[in-house]
Amino acid sequence: MKKSLIILIILFLCVSFADAGLTLVVGDGVNFTDPGDELTISINDKIWVGIYDDIGEMYYAFISNLKSDIGEWTGDTAVFSPPVVSTSPGWDYTLGGGGGVEYWHLDTRDYQTQEIPLPGVGGAVEYKGLLEGDVMIFLNLTPGSVDDDFTLHIIPEPATILLLGLGALLLRKKVH
Repeated sequence: MKKSLIILIILFLCVSFADAGLTLVVGDGVNFTDPGDELTISINDKIWVGIYDDIGEMYYAFISNLKSDIGEWTGDTAVFSPPVVSTSPGWDYTLGGGGGVEYWHLDTRDYQTQEIPLPGVGGAVEYKGLLEGDVMIFLNLTPGSVDDDFTLHIIPEPATILLLGLGALLLRKKVH
């Protein structure tokens, strides 16, 4: 009986740790959710893109995207506690790949402390939609890897679409 119980506990721990890791989340800077494979926002909307740590660990990771004119990182960043240790270095921005790739590095490692991070969103950066289009946002734990990603669709706000539709109707009336 004891042997079976020990085997079950070991299997449970192996499955738990196999599912553990870092994932991308989006939100308003306080509340975050998994965006799945895609997310849609309106032009001029801002969202926070964060890294969720489901086991509570110190890590180094980065969020990246191909630089484009349809959106921009606002420069607003936040490091949260939990799970981040308060003296961790936090966020750093780099434009690389010949100016074609933007990287936001998040370093939550702090080797000077005995504090153990808790699971949760370790940090987030703000992104603003500027023009209609799509942008891929990636989570990379090591250079060249893609550990999680989603497509951000930026669309005109509903009021703009309504005004464009009314304008088209008025033009159609004038032509006839």
